[in-house]
Amino acid sequence: ECNWRELSGFQNPPGTPFGSCDGGNGMMLASLFSQKGTVLESCDPYVASDVGCNTTCPYQQTLLDWRLISGRVVPSTQVLKQYIYQHGPVEASMYVDKSQGFDNSYDGTDTFNYAAPGPDTNHGVLIVGWSNNLPPVPGGSTPADGWIVKNSWGRNWGDGGYFYMTYGAANIGMYAASVHGWQDYDPNGDLWYHDEDGWSSTLGGAGTTMWGLARFTAPRDTSVTRVEFWTTDVTTDVDVYLYDSFDGTAPSGLLAQVLNNSFGEAGYHSVPLPQPVGVSSGDDVVAVVKLTNVSYTYPIAMDQHGPPSRRTFTSGDGSPGSWAEAQWEGKYWDAGIRVRTSDLAPGPTVTSITPNSGENTGSVHI
Repeated sequence: ECNWRELSGFQNPPGTPFGSCDGGNGMMLASLFSQKGTVLESCDPYVASDVGCNTTCPYQQTLLDWRLISGRVVPSTQVLKQYIYQHGPVEASMYVDKSQGFDNSYDGTDTFNYAAPGPDTNHGVLIVGWSNNLPPVPGGSTPADGWIVKNSWGRNWGDGGYFYMTYGAANIGMYAASVHGWQDYDPNGDLWYHDEDGWSSTLGGAGTTMWGLARFTAPRDTSVTRVEFWTTDVTTDVDVYLYDSFDGTAPSGLLAQVLNNSFGEAGYHSVPLPQPVGVSSGDDVVAVVKLTNVSYTYPIAMDQHGPPSRRTFTSGDGSPGSWAEAQWEGKYWDAGIRVRTSDLAPGPTVTSITPNSGENTGSVHI
C-alpha cells in the first residue's frame, strides 16, 4: 500500500518513480519483507492514497528467499506454470492498455487478449493460476485458455479484484519473480544490514567471480543463524564465511562456513549456518561471501541510494590486502550482504554417546 515506502526506509533520490504511491518493484518488496516481515491485510488494508504508517500490526512471516524468473522477456508458458505449481503465485509485469478495456469498466466477464504496442510494461500484477475454461475473449463465444491474475485495484474492480488474460498477451510475464522461502516471524530475532535500499546497482566488471564483505557490531548478546545476500545472475558457486574480526587487510577468526552453494536464479538468498554462532554485545561479526556467476561480470549487488556505512568491502580474489571499500566512481556504496540473528539460546550440542556402536540393551549416556 502507499505507506510501505515509509515503513521500509527506502531512500530513492527525489524524482525517482518508485516508492509510496509512485509504485515499486519486486526487489523493493523482497528487501522490505526480509528486513521486517508481512502483516495481515485485515490489520493493514490497502488504501489508495498516502496514509500514515500503521506500526501496530504484528508481523507474521519473514522472507528468506526470492528469485527472479525473467527480465525483459516473456518466459514460456510452461516455465511460469512450473514456478506457480512449485512455489505459488508469481509477480509479473504487463502492459495496461485502457483502449482495450483494461480500465474501471472491466467486470471479469471476458478474457483480455491484446498485444502490447512494444517491448515494454507499465503495471505489476500477481499471476495466481491458469485455466482452459476462462470467460471468452472479447467477441468470442468459446471458453478461453490463459492466466488467472490478481490486480491491485481493490476487490470492487474486475472479478473480485481479479482478471483473466491469454498466455503471452500484453507482455504479461516480463520481470517475473517468485518467493522460494519464508520463516515464521521471530520476535527475538533481528537482521543486520547496511544496504537499506537492497539491490539497486551492481559492482564488478573484471570477471564472473568476486568477493564481498560486511562488518557488523553486535548490539547485544545474541546468536547468528544465517548469512543473507543478493545474487545478480545464476551462480555456479557461492561460499559463505563468518569471522570475528576484519582489520582492513583480511578477515580472521573463522566462526563458521558453508561452502559450495549454488542458485538457479538471481535474487535474494539465505544460507543457514550449521549451528547458531553465539556473539556478545560489542563483538565484531564479519560476513564474507564469494560469488561466482555463470556469465554476468558484475557479481556484487549494491545499494547506491541509502547512506553509506563505510563498513562493506569487495575483493577480486579474497586474498589478504586485496580488500577495498565498496565504491564506484568515488562514491561509497553498500554491498548487499546481511546477517540474521536470534536471541533464543541454541540447543545443546551432542559431543559423545556411550556406547556409540553395537547392540545395546542398557543405558545410553549422551
